[in-house]
Amino acid sequence: MVQLLHVSVCNMYHKMYVCTYVMKLFDFQYKGKKLETLLCLLFSLLFFSFLSTAQDYSTDSKKAIKYFEKGKDYFDNRDNTAALVELSQAIAKDALFVEAYILSAVIHTENKNSQEAIKSYKKSISIKPDFFPPNYFNLASLELGDGHYADAEVHFVEFLRYKGLQKKYVDFAKHKLAVCRFAQESIKHPVPFDPIN
Repeated sequence: MVQLLHVSVCNMYHKMYVCTYVMKLFDFQYKGKKLETLLCLLFSLLFFSFLSTAQDYSTDSKKAIKYFEKGKDYFDNRDNTAALVELSQAIAKDALFVEAYILSAVIHTENKNSQEAIKSYKKSISIKPDFFPPNYFNLASLELGDGHYADAEVHFVEFLRYKGLQKKYVDFAKHKLAVCRFAQESIKHPVPFDPIN
């Protein structure tokens, strides 16, 4: 299945950086990372593969786009530190550059820096809420992982309000939403636990 997905994505987009990014996803899968990380990155793959064909950004600033493109190149070459520097420059040139915040969030997620990833996703959503609906899923997954169950619930609900989502993502989001609700109830009504040896 992994091989089939890799071939279909590469054939669909014919973009070298997309193929490189897909290989990053598979590296994550084989290193035993969580399924939710893979799904977050897969959503991001779809977003950035769309960008590669469209080349139409949320900013008109040529300097911001130049920094973003350099950051994307660094990210494709697995230099996340340099990528984040370039993306911060892009954001400095245009504080409303949504794609720069999204790619920053993806990189922070890959670097296991969930707090910074959450900040970047929240900023992108605050600028353009409907720009890329999977941002809500990615954000909620990170919040769930960090134990911010109420925030995660809100963002999973927001993700599920969008029409036309694939059934497997809807089902997964509904499952995670149920986990959020269960966790919140468990915290409100703890059960006594007295282990006996």
